[in-house]
Amino acid sequence: MPYGFINDRAAKLLLTDINLRDYVCLIISKLLKLNYNYVKNNLELVHNGVNKNQNIKGKDTDALFENDYSVINFEFNTEYKSAYIIKNNMYVFHLYLRQLKPGEKENKIKPIYQINVNNFDIYQKGEFIYKTQLCETTYHCIRDNNLVIYDINMDFLKKLSYNEIDGMPSDSLEKLFLVFYNREDFNYEQFYDGNPIMERVIKRLEEMWENFDDMLYYDVEKLRKAADDETIKETIEKQVAEKVEKREKEVTNEVTNAIALKMIKDGLSKQQVINYCQITEEEYETLKRKVFDK
Repeated sequence: MPYGFINDRAAKLLLTDINLRDYVCLIISKLLKLNYNYVKNNLELVHNGVNKNQNIKGKDTDALFENDYSVINFEFNTEYKSAYIIKNNMYVFHLYLRQLKPGEKENKIKPIYQINVNNFDIYQKGEFIYKTQLCETTYHCIRDNNLVIYDINMDFLKKLSYNEIDGMPSDSLEKLFLVFYNREDFNYEQFYDGNPIMERVIKRLEEMWENFDDMLYYDVEKLRKAADDETIKETIEKQVAEKVEKREKEVTNEVTNAIALKMIKDGLSKQQVINYCQITEEEYETLKRKVFDK
C-alpha cells in the first residue's frame, strides 16, 4: 500500500463497513470513555446528510452514527484550512439544530460528538487528542455539555518511534487511529497480531487498495504542493477582490460627492445635503469650500 494520510473516501468506506462496526464502537467507547458493549448494542449508521437544504455546500458528513444517547460524527481533514474548520463547526450546529422539532413542548437533545481526524496539529500544542467545548473564558464554565469536539492529531503519531508504538496495547487509541496514516517504517500486521478486530481492519484496507481507482492514502508531498498552489490562487483572488471593492467605494464616493456639490450649488440646506447623501458634517464643509472658493 502507499504511504501517508488516508484518503477521506477510503476512511468513509472503512468506518461505514458493517463488518467493521466493532472497530468504530471500540474508538467511540475508548474516546468517550463509555462501556464497549453498551455502545455496540446501540450504535447505528445514519444518513450522512446533516441538513436537507440543498443550497448548503458540503452538507454530507464522512461517517455519521447515532444511538439512544448521542450523535457521533467523524470527519477527516487533510490540511489546515479555514474552510475545513468552518465546515466542521457547521456540522456540529446542524446536527444539534435538527433535533429541535417545531411544536414540541419538550425537546430531548442528544449530545453531539464531533471527531475530527486531522493530518495536522490544530492547536500546535503537541497533544494527541484535544477536547473542545463552549465555555466561559474567565472561569472556564461549560456552557453546554451537548456540544463536544474531539480533534485527533495524526501529526503526533507520525513523530512516535516504532518502539513507542509497539509497546502500546493493540486497542490503545494511538493504535486504533494509526491505521489512518500508513508509515513506511511500520509493520502494521505485527502491531495488531492477536487482535481480531484490528486484523480485519488491516485486511479491509488491503482489499480497498487492490480495488481502488485512485489512491488509498494521500501523497504528502503532492498534497502540500497542491495546498501551496491553492493558497497562491486564493491570495490572488483575494487581492483582485480587494482592488475591485476599493474601486467600487471610490466610484460610490465620487458619485455621492458630485450629487452633494450639485445640492449645495442649488442652495439646499446643510441638513438636507447631509441626510440625503449620508455624509458627515466635515465632508459637507469640505465640499462647501470647493463651491465657494471658485
